[in-house]
Amino acid sequence: MRIGICGTSCSGKTTLARELAKSLNYPLIAEVAEYYKEDRHLLSTQARIADTQMNSEMCYSSFVSDRTVYDNMAYTMYWYNKLYFPTYEDRRISGDTTEELYQYSLDRPYDLVVFVDEYFPLEDDGNRSMDEFEQRQVFTLIKNFILDHPDIHCIMVRGSTADRLRKIRDAIQRVEHGWGKIW
Repeated sequence: MRIGICGTSCSGKTTLARELAKSLNYPLIAEVAEYYKEDRHLLSTQARIADTQMNSEMCYSSFVSDRTVYDNMAYTMYWYNKLYFPTYEDRRISGDTTEELYQYSLDRPYDLVVFVDEYFPLEDDGNRSMDEFEQRQVFTLIKNFILDHPDIHCIMVRGSTADRLRKIRDAIQRVEHGWGKIW
């Protein structure tokens, strides 16, 4: 089963992904963006993050991923929209990256997407490079994309890690038994 955890920074995705992978005995795909701390605001960096995400997922038939291609799309759109005067190259990279991620999501859909429907005040852990406004913007971009695509098998979770894990286990049973929509 291909499970992706998505949501904005400081929402508990990493803790949830680690615990879920451990409980299912699945490989964990760590947050790919951590490997690209420098220049994340550059669209070329977002394209490299997206490629790394897709290539990492293609290595496994079952996994838990701490981020999804939907997160990658949101960050690409966010950084593109922040550009004051986007160049032709910026438009090309943004369009190509978004199109490649979207096509990948159609060709290799997740069996279950877990959207963490809450977030907490940002903490400086040496990895985050955004402020609260940016956190809200990315949260909204991801959530709106998922809500606009009813074909994505997604659940929204909040609360403690234990509460989130219980809801995910229930959703996994629904998916495995073909019990219909899991929202």
